[in-house]
Amino acid sequence: CSAIAAALVRAVSVICLAKLPATQRVKVRLRELLPFVSFGAPHIGQRLVNQVYSNIDVMLIGAIIGAPEAGIYAVAQQCIVLVAGKVNMVFGRVFFPLLARSKHDRSRVKSAYLRLQRYTAFVNLPLLAGLAAVAPVAFPLFLGDSWRGSIPIVQLLAVVAITRAIAGTVGPLLLVVGQTKRGFSWSILALALQSVGMWVGVGTGSLIGAASASVTVSLILLPLNYLLIVRPIVGACASAYFRTLAAPLWQSVAMAVVVCAVAGFVHSGGVSRSPQAVLALSLEVIAGVIAYLLLAWGTNRSQMREAIAMLFRKESAGAS
Repeated sequence: CSAIAAALVRAVSVICLAKLPATQRVKVRLRELLPFVSFGAPHIGQRLVNQVYSNIDVMLIGAIIGAPEAGIYAVAQQCIVLVAGKVNMVFGRVFFPLLARSKHDRSRVKSAYLRLQRYTAFVNLPLLAGLAAVAPVAFPLFLGDSWRGSIPIVQLLAVVAITRAIAGTVGPLLLVVGQTKRGFSWSILALALQSVGMWVGVGTGSLIGAASASVTVSLILLPLNYLLIVRPIVGACASAYFRTLAAPLWQSVAMAVVVCAVAGFVHSGGVSRSPQAVLALSLEVIAGVIAYLLLAWGTNRSQMREAIAMLFRKESAGAS
């Protein structure tokens, strides 16, 4: 409805402008539009390429292995890979004004970008690691026993989601510095590597092979993302860049170990939708949340407070 309303408003505006006297009509000079086109066209192209990149694995699986397998893979992908995109979108909107104010000062842009990376990792990494850890109970509980085979797919795609969450923070950075052409070129490269990797993975005839290929490609793209986008824009910052990821990474791994340990002590009863399964999932989630919060609170309380404040501030702004 909102899209229709916006289209109607634009149409009415054009009609009203067309009826104005000649001296008051808006004059469009194509030469003045060229800077906007040179900025916007690569960005639109990048978004289109990203859509293909995000779905090329499902398309190849459906074409080569089969539609049922593509459906299983797509559900696993939707459940875990897209989570990171939502978190990145929230923090990207929060940090975009800060990056925009600092765009003429490279050192300030670097500082703001590293903060963005630190906070998205603080939320994304434990969330994705936790989803992978509880998948053996959660998937059969919510989707049924027939989806047990998708559990290893979910766990492999959690690695893909983590790498994409880390690399995906460059979106606001590219827009702020006006390097949409670089972003478009990067998306073309990522699509090419993903297509080749998935072709090899799908050729194994199994979803495990396809998901493993996606993991391999994502691990290759992550350092390339730093070398081809982050370093040219903000300058050399490899140690600071990976240091922002170190604490959330080991804390998330420790949290996943705790969840798996709890799962080893608490049995789900063997029935996907039994009360024991609900209890097991609840205890795993509670143990994971407590473990991560304690680890994060013990190492960096100020970052934890600020990240939570940003999330709630964004939610409040959206509600108002």
